Amino acid sequence: MICKNCGAELLDDVKFCTNCGMPTAPAQQENYSSHNDQAYPPQDYAPVQYYPPQQKYSNQQPYPPQYYPPQGYYPAPQPKRKNIGLRVFLVVFAAVIGVSVISGAAYYTVTGHLPFTERSSVVEPSSAPVGTVVDKGTEAPENSDIYSVTDAPTQPRVLDSATGFSGARASSTLGDMGGYNYSASNVLKDDGSCWCEGAKGYGIGESITLELPEMQRVSGLYIRNGYAGTEKQYKDNATIEDIEIVFSEGERTTATLKTLSTSQRKSIQKITFSQPVDTSSVTIIIKSTSKADCEDTCLTYVAPF
Repeated sequence: MICKNCGAELLDDVKFCTNCGMPTAPAQQENYSSHNDQAYPPQDYAPVQYYPPQQKYSNQQPYPPQYYPPQGYYPAPQPKRKNIGLRVFLVVFAAVIGVSVISGAAYYTVTGHLPFTERSSVVEPSSAPVGTVVDKGTEAPENSDIYSVTDAPTQPRVLDSATGFSGARASSTLGDMGGYNYSASNVLKDDGSCWCEGAKGYGIGESITLELPEMQRVSGLYIRNGYAGTEKQYKDNATIEDIEIVFSEGERTTATLKTLSTSQRKSIQKITFSQPVDTSSVTIIIKSTSKADCEDTCLTYVAPF
């Protein structure tokens, strides 16, 4: 190295000339301290690099030089953008599905039917018998609730045929006499005992109601008329002649029983309805009777078929 002030030869790493004392590097006056005793820039000083502004280039001009940020500069990381619209859509969709499921479950709980089914106009026909008097027609029940999801006609439910009554009650009953009981339940036993009405006279208008264990189909009745114990018991008491039969759903019809001789007293008379009846009970009302020494009308046995 050669000093630019006096031309003396110097070592390469010296900062001041050993001959004249001048600094070997050019001074940068704008960054030096104003004090006279500091003739060199601060140790922590780092010159700022200058980068010219970028220019726009056309397709014919060479590609512009790539810009590099100053050394030690790192841009702050940008936050990731959240897809708010997608989240809102998923929340609304889930809410709509939930409301639909809850509404369907509530409808099924209240009505007992699945929603969105078609209401059918098919009504189960009435099974009213064609008797002398019929009060109930074949119109649909007022609160009919029959649904069908297809166009196929609804088939009426076929009930089991009745085989026996489960209970009996009467409008009146003759009290116990001579150790004999005349309650309504005797007509279910077929053991020689009987039901005897307890009203004044021959018991016209008195009735006995026979209960079935459930709604069943009844096609007719088996009846053993009068007090069919001994011949004397049969002769001393009246037998039923005309009866009205009333069913649990309001249907009704009439029938006439034969007056049999004492030798035929244990014979069973069969009453067949013009068509089967779905019912849970059968009520027999006395309309007329035979004449006897005692004004007591009796009935020994009744069973359905």
